[in-house]
Amino acid sequence: MRSKKAVNLLYYRNLIIALSTVLNLAVLLWSYRRISRESAARERAALEVSQQKELLDVTLASIGDAVMVTDVDGRITYLNQAAERLTGWSHPEALGKPAATVFNIINESSRQRVQSPIDKVLQLGVVAGLANHTVLIRKDGSEVPIDDSGAPIRESGGTIRGVVLIFRDFSERKAAEKNLIEANSALDAANRAKDQFLAALSHELRTPLTPVLAILTNWEASHRFPAFLLGDVQVLRRNVELEARLIDDLLDLNRIAAGKMSLNLELVDAHELVRSVATILGGRMSEKQLNFSTELNAARHYVKGDAVRLQQVFSNILSNAIKFTDRGGNISIRSEDDAQRRLILKFKDDGIGMTPEILNRLFKPFEQGVEVSKYGGMGLGMAISKALVDAHAGTITAESAGPGQGSQFAVLLPSISASALKLPTAEDPRIAARQNPQEIGILLVEDHEDSAEVMGRLLREKGYSVQTAGTVADALKILGEREFSLLISDIGLPDGTGIDLIRQVRSVSAMPAIALTGFGMEHDLRKYKESGFDAELTKPVNFRNWR
Repeated sequence: MRSKKAVNLLYYRNLIIALSTVLNLAVLLWSYRRISRESAARERAALEVSQQKELLDVTLASIGDAVMVTDVDGRITYLNQAAERLTGWSHPEALGKPAATVFNIINESSRQRVQSPIDKVLQLGVVAGLANHTVLIRKDGSEVPIDDSGAPIRESGGTIRGVVLIFRDFSERKAAEKNLIEANSALDAANRAKDQFLAALSHELRTPLTPVLAILTNWEASHRFPAFLLGDVQVLRRNVELEARLIDDLLDLNRIAAGKMSLNLELVDAHELVRSVATILGGRMSEKQLNFSTELNAARHYVKGDAVRLQQVFSNILSNAIKFTDRGGNISIRSEDDAQRRLILKFKDDGIGMTPEILNRLFKPFEQGVEVSKYGGMGLGMAISKALVDAHAGTITAESAGPGQGSQFAVLLPSISASALKLPTAEDPRIAARQNPQEIGILLVEDHEDSAEVMGRLLREKGYSVQTAGTVADALKILGEREFSLLISDIGLPDGTGIDLIRQVRSVSAMPAIALTGFGMEHDLRKYKESGFDAELTKPVNFRNWR
């Protein structure tokens, strides 16, 4: 029989073997479970990657723009459907090929090959793109204009793994740009044609008005004219002036619309301009027996402005007051200083008044209320006045309590202290020279016979020594025979232009010269100054303002 000790040893050995087996099984089970979990995790990760890749593929395929992806060597790894359509290459065909093979681009003008944005991205590591003058040569050799942008694909550590290029068909946008350019060119041509038409219309309308206005003005001022016809002469003269004013309004509106309204700024006494306008329109007020008064009490009544344009504004406002005020009514003009040291001129009448609707559209071109349409006019005066006041950094407003309650217009302008002014005096040699017209010899160049005859006669009646010429050649011949103090030349002449004449005159003489023109467009007047004329007179010439 085995000893008890041997039995115990055998027992413990079997026990150890059993425990070892159990432990090994436990380890194997744990390892199996771990491997299963890791395998499941890898499967889930692979599935997630697959799903993400599928989502990315779907996303890229859904993008309207063409998408191309390359590796770090510039070989294609992906094309979406838009890229396939645009390049003509399928994804399988393009896979692994150099990007330049599929994305073959040239300059539209030079037809030279253009460096691909993919190469720029790989070289510089930054986003790169091309201008919209790039053409893509498709697989079949056809061409399509494109624009594009490439960006690097980086790992989290910053290492570049490839490039993503997005490009699109530029044909429609290019066609739209071309159409826009053509439309702008057509519009420019239409504007030039319009300007030429307006200039020609201005010239043709103004030229025949010149002798008519000159004759009527002379008759009105002459004591030899029968008194019983004087009223008729005044009616004729006012209507000719109205026609000239309408022409000016149309041209002014065109200048304003084109942003070409220019101002000749100088120190101006606004009170003096108001008095001048009141004098000019005094006859119309007397005819309607209107009661007119002024209270020009502003201490700061000098402004920096264009005297002619400001007078135009004041004349427009006062003319409207006269037009829309019944016989025997009242009109007043009052001036005052405001708290901001600005000049305020208020024109008030007790005429037909305005509705809120008329007030809302009063300063818009061609807008005139139906209530006042019977009074005539084109509805331009107030729109032009507002543009002119705005150009002087001022404001113009209108108010009325309603129909039959009269109206008030207020013009507000930045003012200047009278102590800062230095005004010319009668001792100014330029003013003194005008006191002796007989010492001034004038060469008048005008091919319109009636205008030349009437203007020459009226200038002689004022004491000037006048000789006339009808062509550039005749004028140059006369200038070569004697000296003149002043040249007045029409622009349109049979054998050239007044510009041709003044350029030849300026090569030998600095004699003062005035352009006499029926072309009143801004660019025309600027051209006359640039060619050598010192000033311009726009037809019809109003001799009431001549001394």
